[in-house]
Amino acid sequence: MSKDSAILIETSQVHKKNRIVIGIAILAFGLLFAFSVYKWVVVGVQQPIEIFFNLMFIYVLIERAQAKYICEIGKKTIRITKKSLLGSKTYEVDYKDINGIYKYKTGLVHVVKFRRTYRLNSALDNRLVWAMAYEAPGKGGKVENHRIFFKASDELLNLLDEKMPNRVRLTEEQVALKILKK
Repeated sequence: MSKDSAILIETSQVHKKNRIVIGIAILAFGLLFAFSVYKWVVVGVQQPIEIFFNLMFIYVLIERAQAKYICEIGKKTIRITKKSLLGSKTYEVDYKDINGIYKYKTGLVHVVKFRRTYRLNSALDNRLVWAMAYEAPGKGGKVENHRIFFKASDELLNLLDEKMPNRVRLTEEQVALKILKK
């Protein structure tokens, strides 16, 4: 961490079952791509959009499977680094800016609108997805609500609970109420 030495460093995990599923999906889209090229070269049916989308799906699957996520807990900040095919990017959030961490569940409508959402979790990691809601300065100094999806061990969540009492393992409704009260 820049000025904040890491107390705990955790990396994304790879599970065999998830690797097999992603491998089968990549193989399936690879076969579709090969069939599209065959149709273009041998049959003469030119469908460049089909080829483009097959390549795009293959790239997205490889990007999701290959990415590695490193979560560092420091004295004053949490830092999550994503290392992928296109390089690495680091997201750092001060504990004072975090509204809460809750178990993510899908839903059609959410009470709070998040300006930015970052998905920093590996497709090969079979742990639960957690959402960290926090505030960050936006354009013109206006405060915006952001969130990060990440996967964490109990050890990491327990350490975060020590650093931020009553803000870890909340429900989404509790975090939404806290944000709306501000």
